[in-house]
Parts: sequence; structure tokens; C-alpha cells
Amino acid sequence: MRTPGCRWTALFLLLILTSGIVAAEDSLKGRIDSLFAIASSLEFRYRDLVGPAQDSIAAMSTTAVPHLIDRLGTPIAHERAALESIFRKIGRPAVPLLNQALLTTDSLQLSRVALVLGNLPDTSSVVNLLRVTQKPYYWVRYESIRALGLIRDVRAVPAVRTALADTNELVRTIAAVAAGHLRDTSLIDALIAVLDDPYYGVRLSAKESLAGFSCGQKGAVLFAALAQSRSPLHRRYLISIPADDTCRYPLEKLTPFVDDPDPIVRSLALRAAARTDPKATAARLAGMPRDGQGQLLKQTIDDLSDHEAATPAHP
Repeated sequence: MRTPGCRWTALFLLLILTSGIVAAEDSLKGRIDSLFAIASSLEFRYRDLVGPAQDSIAAMSTTAVPHLIDRLGTPIAHERAALESIFRKIGRPAVPLLNQALLTTDSLQLSRVALVLGNLPDTSSVVNLLRVTQKPYYWVRYESIRALGLIRDVRAVPAVRTALADTNELVRTIAAVAAGHLRDTSLIDALIAVLDDPYYGVRLSAKESLAGFSCGQKGAVLFAALAQSRSPLHRRYLISIPADDTCRYPLEKLTPFVDDPDPIVRSLALRAAARTDPKATAARLAGMPRDGQGQLLKQTIDDLSDHEAATPAHP
């Protein structure tokens, strides 16, 4: 941990290092440029000056923001990291200018403006973020949808639903994540629909987001979808939801899948049923032969039988 004396020493060195440049270029941009060279530096000799330099720029607040926005197009990773840190330090006062920048910048720089707004979630950003969710550059769509999810405003629901069908798999993935942040029940059917998306990231994110909804909210939609599931992959992801979450679903809803011809579906249905009604499931397991079963199903039967045997009711 640095002592207060070390911090003052760092600040003093910072002033020495920048004073000549500031005197030669007496302007706000010059001061920001001088400080930013240190604030984003990876050089060992500036190690103790990076934080104070970032703090000094952040202390300029909104007067520094336009110059920082101009720098967001940088291709240098450590400069981008420094900018994100400075914007976080400035905080909410930077938001109005960033909102305006959404309408005046484009392409890569625009995506980074949206990224910063996602780090400073504010409902005032929603309208302008919605205006850029259909931009041609996929990373703008990605970052604007990400930001809308983090803001958690219901006005974003239609845009997130649209993004779940985007042509880019990363945009679809972040849309599934955003739907989990919004947790609007009107998105449950859309999340269920993408559980057989060609890209695994979309499927996993949609499943994780569905786990955040209440049992009552997703239960009815889930089993209706299971009855109409259109592919083995979709069916497996659907039944994995009651198998993995903490809800207890009606046993009569699960029973048809305990006898499913797909061993993966059977295995997952048994796990869900064991949590809903341990005794009834134990009785079924007792009558199920181990021989002739696939390895996965045999392992599930063994696991659930061992668990049942270890309960207080079965010492």
C-alpha cells in the first residue's frame, strides 16, 4: 500500500515531467495530451504516475470529455484501457456528452462510445443508444445492445428482441445476455427460441438468462416449447433448464421426458424429476435396468440412486 508521502512524491514528479510541455503549449488539449501520455503509459518509470495522471484528467471533468472522446478511436489497447478508466473516474457528468457523441461519431469510435456508456449506465442514454442498434458495423450493434442491457430500461426490449436474430453471432450472444439483465417476461419466448442457435455462445447465454426468471414466469412457456421442440438440440437445451435450475416443476410435466428415446433428454428429465419428487423418482429408478443403457443414462441412474441412498430417509 502506498503511503500519503509516496503519493505526493508521485504528484510532484508528474508536475515536473509535464510542466515544460504545458508551458510550451498553453492549451487544454496540450495539458490533456501531456497527462494522457503518462496516464496510458506502460513504462516502468511511470508506474507510480499513471494513477495520479488519470486522476488529474478526471478532475477536469466535462472540459476534458470532448478530447477524450476524440481519442476513443485509438488502435492501441492500453490507451483504450486508460480512457475507460478515466471515464469511470469522471462518472455521470460525462454521460450527456457521450450521448451526443453517439449521433456524431461512427464505426469503431462509435462502438467505444457505446462501451463507455455501458460502463456508466444511465437511462438518459437509452434514446440515442436505440438509434444506433441497427448500424452496419456489427461491433456498434454489440456495444449498444450491451449498454442497453446494463441500463435495464424496458424501452430496450424491442431492440434486444431484434438483436437476438442478428446476422452476427456475437451480437446475438450479447442480446441474450442483455435479455437476462432486462428480465422482461416478454423476452422469455425469444430466449427459448434461440436455444438451438448455431452458435454455442448464444445457446449458453440464453439458458443462463432464462435461469434468472422466476419459476412461474418461465414454467408454462418452457413446457409448451418442449411439446413443439423442432430439433434434438433444442429439446436437450429446453429440458436442461428444469434439470439445472432450482425450480420444482410438476412431475406430470416431466414424466413424458423420463421415457424419451433420446438418452440425454431422459437423463436430464430424471435429474429434474428427482428434485421435484424424490420418492417417486427413486421408485422409478429402482425398476430401471442398468444393463443396456448408454453410459450417460447409466451414470445418471447411478448418481441419483447414490444420492437417494445417502438421504436421512435412507441411511
